[in-house]
Amino acid sequence: MQTYNDIQETPASDDAKPPDPQIETNTVSGTFFKALFYVGISSIILLAVYCLVTTK
Repeated sequence: MQTYNDIQETPASDDAKPPDPQIETNTVSGTFFKALFYVGISSIILLAVYCLVTTK
């Protein structure tokens, strides 16, 4: 049982350890790329809806 508890504890500590994505999002480049990503997705969705409306 002790080994099973140790195995359960290690993933929780591993999940708590990596703050790498948080550091990346805190940087200006991270937020800039996130904004570009969301703008690109929204533009693709709008373009697809526009094509669907115009074809009908």
